Amino acid sequence: RIQQLLTGYTLAHELGHNMGLGHSRSQASNTAGLFGGLFHYSVGYQWVTENEAFVTVMGYGEFKQTLSGDTVFTQDAAVFSSPDVIWQGVAAGTLEPIYGP
Repeated sequence: RIQQLLTGYTLAHELGHNMGLGHSRSQASNTAGLFGGLFHYSVGYQWVTENEAFVTVMGYGEFKQTLSGDTVFTQDAAVFSSPDVIWQGVAAGTLEPIYGP
């Protein structure tokens, strides 16, 4: 939909695929797979905090359980994954491969 291109992360997400990025390995569906994207770390990232859950541009939004045990829908973090990028006090990526939801 054109509306998604203008207001959402769809364009950034699809450009990410063109640059060799894959989806998150820890999402429930359509995961990045063993080798990720162009590099093993070229994937989306999901993480949870005490009360919230987040997903970078290359990941899919889904329900996650927070550290406090609540189930919430992931919030979009407007960044590509990187351990050098801090989003709301937490690194938005890791150098270590993460597998499974």
